[in-house]
Amino acid sequence: MRCVLVWCGIPPQMGHAMLPKVFQTITLMLVLTACGADGPANNTPPAPGTDAVIELTTTLKFAPERLTIPAGATVEWRNSSILDHTVSGDPATAEHPADVAIPAGAAGFSADLPAGGVFRHTFNLPGTYRYYCDPHHGLGMKGEITVTP
Repeated sequence: MRCVLVWCGIPPQMGHAMLPKVFQTITLMLVLTACGADGPANNTPPAPGTDAVIELTTTLKFAPERLTIPAGATVEWRNSSILDHTVSGDPATAEHPADVAIPAGAAGFSADLPAGGVFRHTFNLPGTYRYYCDPHHGLGMKGEITVTP
């Protein structure tokens, strides 16, 4: 038992009283991790024709946050986290339209991405596209794609 206590970082003088809490915490972490381990973002490679991949992370970031691609490129967002995210890049439907930008004449894009979900969009018009995650907007989960001619 001493090995388990030391391995978990519990001082031996705390004894067995801390074990249930430690194992509950470890079990919860494993269950939450397993919830996000299913779905195409975690079980399949990017689709053929994907030119760039953006991961939606558990640390509430788009990775990469900034991306430069040529016109006609297809981006695949992959929610590899245990959290639900969105990709909100449509000024007409965005809750925070000031944080969305698309070039004149470009189509907006948006998707709800549950844990393990995937979304693809092809960018045909050059310019700057700004987007964000609705539930994590206030925490700074924003991205930007620059499309070159």
